[in-house]
Amino acid sequence: MEIKSEYLTNKSDLLTLKKSSMEISENRIVRSRALLNNKLFSAWSEVSNSLLMLLRISSFFLSSLHIFIAIVSLCRFVSKLSFKTIGQLSLFLSSSISITD
Repeated sequence: MEIKSEYLTNKSDLLTLKKSSMEISENRIVRSRALLNNKLFSAWSEVSNSLLMLLRISSFFLSSLHIFIAIVSLCRFVSKLSFKTIGQLSLFLSSSISITD
């Protein structure tokens, strides 16, 4: 009888040990998943910040390009005008200014 009761005690200790071992491994799994999720979130945050910075830089260059194109277009338009047309335009502007005075 003593042997059986000792065996049962050892068996229950073994079951308790197995349960606690399983709980420890489950806790490790949960912690490692949380750590992995945290690292993934950090990496995604860095990627999204980099993409946002790239978008801002490209937006700045695009607006600069539009301004440059507008200036070039204006210069081309003015260069196509003949000196006679420019003279007439300045004469018209000066006459309209003197009329309003």
